[in-house]
Amino acid sequence: PAFIYLPLWVYASLRGDDSPAIPLAGATSLLFIGLDLFDDLADGDLTAEWGRYRPSEISLLAATLLCALPQLAISGLDARPACLAEMQKTLAKGLLQMAAGQQMDLASVGNADVRADEVEASVAAKSGEELAIFAALAALLAGASAQAVVTYEELGRCAFIVEIYCQRALLALDRASPLEPGGSGLRAMINAVSFFSRISSEEVGCVFKISPHQSYKP
Repeated sequence: PAFIYLPLWVYASLRGDDSPAIPLAGATSLLFIGLDLFDDLADGDLTAEWGRYRPSEISLLAATLLCALPQLAISGLDARPACLAEMQKTLAKGLLQMAAGQQMDLASVGNADVRADEVEASVAAKSGEELAIFAALAALLAGASAQAVVTYEELGRCAFIVEIYCQRALLALDRASPLEPGGSGLRAMINAVSFFSRISSEEVGCVFKISPHQSYKP
């Protein structure tokens, strides 16, 4: 998925070179895989190749990928101790928010009365928060200001919602999502952050939270 490149794009937009962020991208990729495994296990969406493993073994692997390896990788990054501490704090807070989103998702299983806004809130708290973590970690590593970190974080949080609407719009056209590796949508959003860093996080949210009832004009 294009989202695994998000830390590289954010870092490069601030520093002009993504190579120092490659170890961070490795850490967030491990996090991505662990979260995806836990989510598939909870939702019963594991693919056939996982059938030879017991759920307990899959849970152990997911926990290792989620709760140990990324943190170790971050602790070894070439950054000031205060920066590393803030990155670990950002990761922990984001994971708590994602856990709340997962709880909302599980609570909706079998519930015929679940509302569309509740589903969207669950998705935003899960996948949206995951991208917020990725973007904020990269901004912190790049030495961005506190306001810029918040802006990048909000950018990541909103990007997944944009992806959902892009998929809806492009499904009928049988075209690849602009946020996939072959597309330019997400990277264009990252490259535009020099503008968004000068406005509030609430304004960023207004820009990227496209309502399904609003028309989109390129």
